[in-house]
Amino acid sequence: MINQIFKSIHSNIAKPFEISYLERMKTQSHENTKTDSKTLRYVVFDTETTGLDIKNDSLLSIGGVAIYGNSLIVRDSFYELIKVKRGSGKDIPIHGIMPKESLDGKDEKTVLLAFLKYIDNSILIAHHIDFDLEFLNKSLSTFTSLKILNGSIDTAKLAERIQEKTNPNLYREDRKQFQLDSLCKKYEIPSFARHHALSDAVTTGILFLKLQKKWIRMGNEQLKTLYF
Repeated sequence: MINQIFKSIHSNIAKPFEISYLERMKTQSHENTKTDSKTLRYVVFDTETTGLDIKNDSLLSIGGVAIYGNSLIVRDSFYELIKVKRGSGKDIPIHGIMPKESLDGKDEKTVLLAFLKYIDNSILIAHHIDFDLEFLNKSLSTFTSLKILNGSIDTAKLAERIQEKTNPNLYREDRKQFQLDSLCKKYEIPSFARHHALSDAVTTGILFLKLQKKWIRMGNEQLKTLYF
């Protein structure tokens, strides 16, 4: 698949960052077949947006933090505000980013290119990751045909699979139990500044480590079956 995308982008005169990213993704495909999941680099990330409408809303910020083995590496982190003109500001109570802060941010292309460099060929982790990836890919589409191809894990889906195996009846009863706040309460994770991209990435990282530990204790030795 990556080779096909590589040829397609090359046929349209590839930009240097596109070639660099696709080359790194080739190494991910090779490494993930031979490397124990405990030694891989994971990047837990989160985005803040002006709303939930992929078509009409915009990215406000991106935050990420790396995991190696069983450790969250806070010094290996990423956070950037994106410069965007805002309307009514009705989203402020959710993420706390004021319109003036947004105007002081960096342009979207610069942030996205920096984020691609930061994630490298790591496995990506997020809570309800499809939403974040769709937003990122929509923003990337404004200047490239490249999409994020990293393997990824959704902590919400991982929590669902654990619950489905341990308590099928409860799994079917309450879907709200898989919201990030509900899972943090269940797994006794401290409450950080919610709806801040970096803080939420750290919270999701701690949740992932707890879920990973439980998943392996249940007899599942590898997380690779969860990559998609």
